[in-house]
Amino acid sequence: MSNDEVTYFSEEDDRNLEESFVADFNSSYSNPYRKGYPDPKMIRDLVFKRIKDKEKLSEIKEHCVKCSLCSREARFPENRPATDNG
Repeated sequence: MSNDEVTYFSEEDDRNLEESFVADFNSSYSNPYRKGYPDPKMIRDLVFKRIKDKEKLSEIKEHCVKCSLCSREARFPENRPATDNG
């Protein structure tokens, strides 16, 4: 590292900051009534890259950015509720 470079955070500080941001996001952007939620199958299709329609893909990605529950389901698919059509 040259003398001109500035280090703001250690790797550990960076991880802690990221964890803090994720925790804040998950609590600040909750949607307890699931209003406007896509079908859980669509979240699964997003995770496994099965959505071919660009407009639908954009719509679901935009929703996941604004909705902490769907964001968690997309990041951790094993925690998604089961559906009858798998």
